[in-house]
Order: sequence, then C-alpha cells, then structure tokens
Amino acid sequence: MDFDRLKKFKLCANREKCKFVCSRLKYLGLCITPKRIEVDQDKTAAIQNIPSPRNLKQLQSFLQICSWYRKFIPNFSDIARPLSNLSKKSTAWKWSEIEQQAFQTLKQCLITPPIFRQVDPKKSFIIGMDASSYALGAVLL
Repeated sequence: MDFDRLKKFKLCANREKCKFVCSRLKYLGLCITPKRIEVDQDKTAAIQNIPSPRNLKQLQSFLQICSWYRKFIPNFSDIARPLSNLSKKSTAWKWSEIEQQAFQTLKQCLITPPIFRQVDPKKSFIIGMDASSYALGAVLL
C-alpha cells in the first residue's frame, strides 16, 4: 500500500502497528479470519477465574463484560435476566442459586462460544425490512 496516498485524504497510519495479508486478526476482543468471526480466547480466558459477584458493583462489571460478547450467546437476555433483575436499584442484594446458575451459564457460554461465519454468496438470502416516518432498518437472513 502506498502510504503517501493516505495523506491526500488527511489520513495517517502507524506503520509499526499495521498488519497486511493476515490469516487471523485480533480486533476489539474478536478474532477475525476469512471464514468466521469468533471471541478472542485470550480475552475470555480470564473470565474462567472470575469469582461470583459479592456486591452490585461486581455484578455490573460482570454484566458489562458479558454484554460486549452478547451476540455470541444465544438467548443472552433470558440467561442474564436473574442477574439483570438483581442489578435494579429497587432490588435488595440476595445472591441465590438462580443467580449463581445464570452466572455460571454466562461464563460457560463465553468460554465455549458459537462462531459467526462469513456469508456464503452461493446460498440464497432473505432481506427483512421495516420503515417508519423517521427510521428504517433491515436484517439479512
């Protein structure tokens, strides 16, 4: 790549940090390959050692970590519901078996996540769309 061309668009790049022609790239806690996107195991390995939260602040911290990877956890909101309910201001702190089970399930999901695969252009697609007077949205299935 001609780095001088970047100057034309007022862009700059740190050559020491740039990587080209990589078969695997770690970016924002994800590992990206030509065939799939998966959770970076280096980031999630530390989650194995997280003890059960003892207070609201620890619980909120854990939920924030999990939320970053929620797209890799099927039914995330259902699994995390007991923890989310416990984090509400109006709820008194009571860590029971239900919260412990949700905590362990989320940890297990992060340690053994499913994989996002890149789109196979040979297969057919369904495009779902919706619009209103101020927004529009679409999903590729």
